[in-house]
Amino acid sequence: MSIDKEPLSPILVRCQQDLQLNRRGERTQQSYVRYVRKFAEFLQREPDSASEDDLRNYLLFIKNDRHWSASTINVAQQALKKFFTLTRPREWPTLKLVRSRGEFKIPVVITIGEVHTLLKPFSNSSIGTSLRSAISSEPMDQPI
Repeated sequence: MSIDKEPLSPILVRCQQDLQLNRRGERTQQSYVRYVRKFAEFLQREPDSASEDDLRNYLLFIKNDRHWSASTINVAQQALKKFFTLTRPREWPTLKLVRSRGEFKIPVVITIGEVHTLLKPFSNSSIGTSLRSAISSEPMDQPI
């Protein structure tokens, strides 16, 4: 069953069944069918009638016009790749070409004061003692 409210067209039902046979999880099936549906909405026709240029234009559209994140583009691309390899097999170079780079995010670093605030509820417990001891320990130069 799809998360989306609209009933699936016969080609999307077939796509979902192909994903089941390909041993994809239910959430993956739902996600992939949703992205194939979005492709069909972009085309304003069934996705199995698409050309390679249609696919290429859609991938450029979601990247350049919609500004989808790299991870979202990767899921959409994998959904379309499965559709065009399982449901309506096509040998298109575009399916091998596309891969978005992940976004680099700087890790969050907290201050010593924030650490103390986080540990305050555990101040009188053995957990708090263990955490304080682990945090205040100097890194060992030599392995044990």
